[in-house]
Amino acid sequence: MSYTGHIRSLCSNYLSNFEYPKVLEIGVFKGQSAIPLIHNLSNGFKTFLYVGVDILIRDDVSEIFSQFSNISLSSLDEPSGRDVFLFENNSLEFLENLNMSWDGEKFDLVLIDGDHNYYTVSNELKLIQNLISPSSIIVCDDYDGVWSTQDMFYSDKEEYKEVKKATQPVKCEKQGVKSAVDDFVLSNPLWIGIGSKELEPIILYRKDIWKPPSAIEDDSKLMRDMKIKFEYLEKK
Repeated sequence: MSYTGHIRSLCSNYLSNFEYPKVLEIGVFKGQSAIPLIHNLSNGFKTFLYVGVDILIRDDVSEIFSQFSNISLSSLDEPSGRDVFLFENNSLEFLENLNMSWDGEKFDLVLIDGDHNYYTVSNELKLIQNLISPSSIIVCDDYDGVWSTQDMFYSDKEEYKEVKKATQPVKCEKQGVKSAVDDFVLSNPLWIGIGSKELEPIILYRKDIWKPPSAIEDDSKLMRDMKIKFEYLEKK
């Protein structure tokens, strides 16, 4: 199961801590997470920013967002403070450029669900550090899934053979999302993760900023999330 099962909880129990939440999603695919996420953002917040990047932005996903009446889609509308941006790009190139051009903007929530391999995820986590603040959290899909300890590059998939933006396979000593995340946490001891093997993603957060999150409910049989509640160590 992807982090789609966490979306409502992330909006109501985490992003609710911010007046103007800013979200970056790597790997939009068919919008399984982006659609409910933007729905919750548009209903729950006066202002928000969503940035999605994928090596292939599907026309039907853009068309769905074009029918949302209370957002501004970058390809159609002027920015309004309720903004959705979709970028067709390689995540590593995109993050590198964003580090140089985003004018200090920091994302509160980063969702990683692009290439599921050690090389890409390791480098995404490194590049993301310049785009987030200490209070931000990161959600990595497939930490406990199929690609936990083995690599998957979209460039190897037949439907992506002609997509030039896809990262070409790189052999590393280690493989998989879990290995990349574990190495990131080892190198950054202030970071810690919470997850459930019934729900494949792991949620990374700074333990010097947030109390250990409490799981209000775990009902994976209904494909719900753990309804994780985030509270600051000190009241803001």
